[in-house]
Amino acid sequence: MVVAVTKVRVGAGVLVLAVACSPAAPAPRVSAEPILDIPRIAFDGGGIVESETRFSRVAPRVGQKTHITVRARSETPAGFPPVGAYVDQYESDLAVEVVAIEASATTEVRVTFLRNVYITGNGELPTAVDGKSYLVGVKPPYVRDENGAAAPPEQAERVLDVFPDPGTRSRIDEALPDGPLAIGDRRDDLARAVLHVMHPRAWTPERAVATLARIENGHAIFSVSLAASSASSGKMDVTGDVSIHLSGASLESISLSGTYGSDGKFSYSRRIADM
Repeated sequence: MVVAVTKVRVGAGVLVLAVACSPAAPAPRVSAEPILDIPRIAFDGGGIVESETRFSRVAPRVGQKTHITVRARSETPAGFPPVGAYVDQYESDLAVEVVAIEASATTEVRVTFLRNVYITGNGELPTAVDGKSYLVGVKPPYVRDENGAAAPPEQAERVLDVFPDPGTRSRIDEALPDGPLAIGDRRDDLARAVLHVMHPRAWTPERAVATLARIENGHAIFSVSLAASSASSGKMDVTGDVSIHLSGASLESISLSGTYGSDGKFSYSRRIADM
C-alpha cells in the first residue's frame, strides 16, 4: 500500500493528512494545496473575540428600572512650589423607572436622585436635587415634582443635564450602525455622544475618536479619546473605554481619565445596571 501525503491549510497552520492508495495505482498528484476556509477570529487576553459584530435594538418597557452611578474627580496643584493639591469630586446615584412609552420610545421617566453631591476640601455639599424625585417627560413642563408641579428652574436645569433628550433615540444609539461593525472600525460620533452624556451643554469637542477594540460578554468595547474645552472649566484631554450592550445598543459603562486644565488630572466613570 502506498501512502500519499496531502496538506490542508487550517487558519495559520498546515494539517498533514495521510491518504491510503492502492499499490497498483500511483499516488495522486496535487497541483495546488487544497485550502480549508475557517472563519477568522481574533484572540484577546486568552478569550475569543468575534471579528465583527452587529447591534440589535430592544424596545423599552413600562416599569423598566435602572441604577446609574456617576463619579467625577479633578485634581489641580495648589500653588508653586506644589504643596498639595485641590481635589474636587462629584458623586451621583440615580434610580430611573420608565413611566410611559409611545411608538417604542420612552416619553416619561421617574428619576430619583438617591445621592447628588460635590465633595471638596471643605466637606460634602448636596445639590438642589439631592434626595428628590422627578418626572421627566416630552411635554412642558418637562420636569415635574412628584406632585405634578413644575420643578423650580435650578432643579429642572440640573435634571435635564442628566436626561437632556426625553422622548428621542439616545445619542449613543444613534452613533451605532444598523449593519455589522468590525474590530478596528471607527465610530467617532460615539465619542461625541459620550461627551454629550457627560454634560450636554458644558463641553465643546476638539478631538473625538472612538474605535471598536473588542467584544466581551455581550458588550462592544470601544477605545475612546476625547479632547474638549469649556468656557468655565478650561480643557480636558482623556482616554479610556466605553462599553455598549450588543442587545439594546445601550450604554453600559464609561471609564475615562487624563488631564484637566494646564496641569491638572481628571477622571470620569459612569455605570448603568438593571434593577
